[in-house]
Amino acid sequence: MQIALGDKVPQVAETAWVAPNATLAGSVTIGSRCVVGGRTTVSGHLTIPDDCQRDGLTGIAKSIEKPGAYAGFPVQDLKSAMRMRAS
Repeated sequence: MQIALGDKVPQVAETAWVAPNATLAGSVTIGSRCVVGGRTTVSGHLTIPDDCQRDGLTGIAKSIEKPGAYAGFPVQDLKSAMRMRAS
């Protein structure tokens, strides 16, 4: 199991959980009680607020504004991402 980190050290809250094979690149800040799913890529100088969950295989290239569940690439709310996958 490994987590790939970019050239800058990400700021990850103590209560956040990052799954194996996730990639954090850039000056990423991840809030408390967050879950980053496996094979998720977070790149750029962005912020993820408290109480966010990201599904596996999610690509995050911009800051997330409000708490919730997210998935897909580009990242979107989980309900929309699941509809897109089903179609």
